[in-house]
Amino acid sequence: MTRFLAILKDSMRETIDGKVFLAMIVLSSLAILLAASLSFTPKPADTGLSAMTDEFEKIPLASFDRSYAIQYEISDFKQLNDARKPWNGEYSFRLTARDAKKFPFKLLVMFTGMRGSRRNPEQSHQDREEIIKIVTEAQGKPQEEQEKYIEEKLLQKMQRVKAEQLEEYIFDQYTDRGNLEVTSVKSAPTPADEKGLYAFDIKAKGKANTYNRWPHDVGIFFGAWDLYTEPVGVAVFDIEKWAVGYVGGAIFLLISSVMTAFFIPNMLRKGTVDLLLSKPIHRWSLLLLKYFGGLLFMFLNTVVLIGGFWLVMGLRSGIWGWTFLLMIPILTFQFAIYYAVSTLAGVLSRNTIVAILAACFTWAFLFVLGWMFTLSKPVPGRESSKFHKTVKVIHKITPRIGDLDSLSTYVIRADLLQEDNFQKEQSRKAVEDISWPESISVSLIFIALLLGAACAWFSTREY
Repeated sequence: MTRFLAILKDSMRETIDGKVFLAMIVLSSLAILLAASLSFTPKPADTGLSAMTDEFEKIPLASFDRSYAIQYEISDFKQLNDARKPWNGEYSFRLTARDAKKFPFKLLVMFTGMRGSRRNPEQSHQDREEIIKIVTEAQGKPQEEQEKYIEEKLLQKMQRVKAEQLEEYIFDQYTDRGNLEVTSVKSAPTPADEKGLYAFDIKAKGKANTYNRWPHDVGIFFGAWDLYTEPVGVAVFDIEKWAVGYVGGAIFLLISSVMTAFFIPNMLRKGTVDLLLSKPIHRWSLLLLKYFGGLLFMFLNTVVLIGGFWLVMGLRSGIWGWTFLLMIPILTFQFAIYYAVSTLAGVLSRNTIVAILAACFTWAFLFVLGWMFTLSKPVPGRESSKFHKTVKVIHKITPRIGDLDSLSTYVIRADLLQEDNFQKEQSRKAVEDISWPESISVSLIFIALLLGAACAWFSTREY
């Protein structure tokens, strides 16, 4: 046991004392310093509520063509308590919604309600059944008449949308987009000559986690340059997702794989390997301890990057997403996959360049494989293509990097968005749909096979 600890200690010393480790610490520190310069400035109450309405659900075309976007406006704004922080306030105001040039407000309400309403699930179910019935009836008509039939029926149904359904939509939107406690939504009269105009008198107040959904101006370099306006929880999620989940999870892993690729070839250099093999320890034990030394390199760097990023984001934004720290073991496990490839390549070739290329190729291959697997999935009800079946077989027997990416997205979102947030529900569903015993087992078997092959080769070669 003492011999094992001595070799492991040597691996730790090699990891921590190396210039490569210091270089990675410097890169991580620069990323953390940049994150520390971010600023999050809350919007005042009235403009904050207006910004929330900009987040209301839209049809996809509205993102590209403003003629499909419903127009909202807040007026008669009043604060009903003396809360200093806007997310703790209690407010009354009037919201007006105007039909878009190419899309009526009632039709948006009707389609949105089909996905479900908290206060009136029966109405949502009824709307859904009626839409399905209209589409089914259209399918029995000639091709050239189907579109016109659906349009006419939808317009008829739209005219039957009640005021209560409009109020329900406004209630759900402020609850979802702002995480507000909406205490009252009542339809208000509009001028008779104003077609396509709807008004609502609303009372709402902040509740637990409203702060995470409150619109903030996000700036960089300590507010010197404003970037955009977004709910602070969403802004923190986007920053952590791109800076750590995507950039860190991809580039940081790739850089670490490159920088640790020389560990094994260096160990196999003449003189170094002779000294190591003279010690009373099995060769496979020696190689595995060197492998764990490489994992320690990644683990310590990830602790600095993730821990530092979590600390400065918490201090700058006021949001402390504890589950974000789970990125440390997730990224370390992903690295273990690439480093197993690098270890085998290093043992076989004793060449650092070959080990680097092997790790980079594996990184690219698994990324492209996961991308092709997702894009080639058939529409429900249709048969899989031969291409998808082939990709599925390869995907099934190789590490599921995409599954770990889905887990990364969820753990970042977990503390930043409210429980009933649509994005969070999507992330949770994606994680729940994954067979984790199978996914983790395949990755562990992949690592074990590569390390087993490396140990077998190292144990039988003459040096």
